[in-house]
Amino acid sequence: MERSSFIFSFDRALHLVYGLASRYLRLGSYYVWHYFFLFFLILSLILVWCRFRHRFRPRWRHFSMAVILVFLTRVMLFDNPLAWRHYMRVVPEDTLSWLSAKQALDEIEKRELISSKLNYLIIGSSLTYTALYALPSLDPYSNRLFVYGMQVMEYAFCEKKIEAFNPSRILLYITNYDLGHIIRDDRCGYFYSFEGLKFRLLFNEKKWPFISQHWQRLMGKSLTGYFLPEYRYSFIFRQYLEWFLGRPTPTKYAGMTPEQTVRFKINMQNQDIRGLSRTSLDINLFFLDYFLRFCRKKRINVVMLEGRINPLAETPQSRELSLMAFQKLKEVADKYDHVRFVPVSELMPLEPEDFRDMLHVKEESSSVKYSQSVMNYLQKMPPFPDR
Repeated sequence: MERSSFIFSFDRALHLVYGLASRYLRLGSYYVWHYFFLFFLILSLILVWCRFRHRFRPRWRHFSMAVILVFLTRVMLFDNPLAWRHYMRVVPEDTLSWLSAKQALDEIEKRELISSKLNYLIIGSSLTYTALYALPSLDPYSNRLFVYGMQVMEYAFCEKKIEAFNPSRILLYITNYDLGHIIRDDRCGYFYSFEGLKFRLLFNEKKWPFISQHWQRLMGKSLTGYFLPEYRYSFIFRQYLEWFLGRPTPTKYAGMTPEQTVRFKINMQNQDIRGLSRTSLDINLFFLDYFLRFCRKKRINVVMLEGRINPLAETPQSRELSLMAFQKLKEVADKYDHVRFVPVSELMPLEPEDFRDMLHVKEESSSVKYSQSVMNYLQKMPPFPDR
């Protein structure tokens, strides 16, 4: 009885600590223990060094002290949410630096020690975020993994993050825009960690001939960044130095009025739509197939929604690519019993007035109706086979 009372009191205290850490420090439960053990490790290292430093020769004493100082510096610079929040204030929002800082903060804030089982994990770019913005409010056991500019091939680079969410099902909202582009190699080399990149796939010459021409350089940079975070995040500190010297990097929209900014974004989006390509489609489908096999191995079911961009932005070439893309997407889904493809005809149609630009659905209005349409379909959908 006393043992049960102790366990109950300990659990209550633990939940209180987790709640305070989440509310005031914005730490997930995983990082509460992470920082506890980090503090214990640093304190132990310092105490041991102080206790035995006189037994070291001067060169080893200085070397060991340098190792501890480097470790402390790395913790302060790269394992500190306060530092990452300050980096986000320094760099422009439309840069890879800001995106890297946001990813680091999201990891610290959302990673749980033991994640509760999710009904749905929504994965994708800002197109997915806006289209399914209202869905987590319809199902409280849902969450989202959202990365600006995420292409379909990037799902394979986020496997560890996805597994940490502990989802039963993954929900993908895929448009021809997501399938018709691939990410730049600098985003592969810096934004994702070395262990997350699938080099066996990434440097497949038949699937990605451009990047295979300099795969050794990219692999070397990624591996170096894995062991030396100073190198991996050097582009953040270059911008930080520019800010310190009074030469902050301007945003793409510097000096523009709100109306000019909207026109500029729409023009850029239209250019991107004209740049959709069959080669990019094949590359994304290649990585998607690999990702679906990962989901099968982890017993995660996948629902792929056929998404749409603004009909006003479509061109004859993009429509042709779209027909080809979704036919191929359906063929990929039909290969697996843990994957369902939902054609656009099964959901609420998205008209030009439902979009706030050429790509993104209006979150406050259209997303609510579209998310409800998706939820209604999911509730009526036949269950996945037991595995």
